[in-house]
Amino acid sequence: MAQLPRPLIEQLKNEFAPRTLSVMLTGSFARGEATAYSDVDLIRYMVETPKTERERYTLTVRQGYLISLTQVTIEEQETDMQKPEKAIMVVPSLRQGQVLYDPRSHLHYLRKKAFDFEWEPLQKAANEYVAEELMGFAEEAHKIISAILTKNESAAVYGSMSLVLAMPRLFAVQQGMMIRSENSLFSQVQEAVGDESNWTKYHRKAIGMDAVAEDGAVFERGRAALSLYRETVAFMGKFLQPKQTEVVQNALNAIKNYGG
Repeated sequence: MAQLPRPLIEQLKNEFAPRTLSVMLTGSFARGEATAYSDVDLIRYMVETPKTERERYTLTVRQGYLISLTQVTIEEQETDMQKPEKAIMVVPSLRQGQVLYDPRSHLHYLRKKAFDFEWEPLQKAANEYVAEELMGFAEEAHKIISAILTKNESAAVYGSMSLVLAMPRLFAVQQGMMIRSENSLFSQVQEAVGDESNWTKYHRKAIGMDAVAEDGAVFERGRAALSLYRETVAFMGKFLQPKQTEVVQNALNAIKNYGG
């Protein structure tokens, strides 16, 4: 596995430490999983919240390495640890990070909170979040059905991608899974649901991880995405409120009537 050269680490510390509370290395280099083509993920903890998205996240190159710089405040990440949809990514990032600069121990105390983090207080909020999102994605199911019937490949792909990206994240949030990285989200959820489960079968087919027939492949993946939505509801439908149930059930009826 690739390792960062010490001169580069010192350059990054010297460049990003001024006007900063703390700097942390995270991502594949922090986990010891980097390759020669991995980017270098840095989190720079600022005194004040960056005013624009361009300030919040930037890319640059140093000594031939792509540097991915995220700028946040300590308070923002403390807040994110109280949001289930954020905590599944923020907590593991803090736990696996490497401190590069922390003269007043701000990051030390933030990471301690991450190591002490417990999921149970967030479970109710997680269930409510998942229920609301499941209702929202009912619209994508309707769009995919319409796209298949009208042979609109662009719409079918767009709707399918929305579901195959969102459904694993919803499962992770409801289960309180600590996601090691964005790259491992699919594999972690598939393993948790079961490699031989219908959910995993439909997800792999919809995302293109398993081969589908070349003729009509776009629409076949669309049908797999519809089945993935149906399977996700089967796992988490018990958290739906009556209004949400009405919307989701309408989408399930549409899938059934269409024949997906």
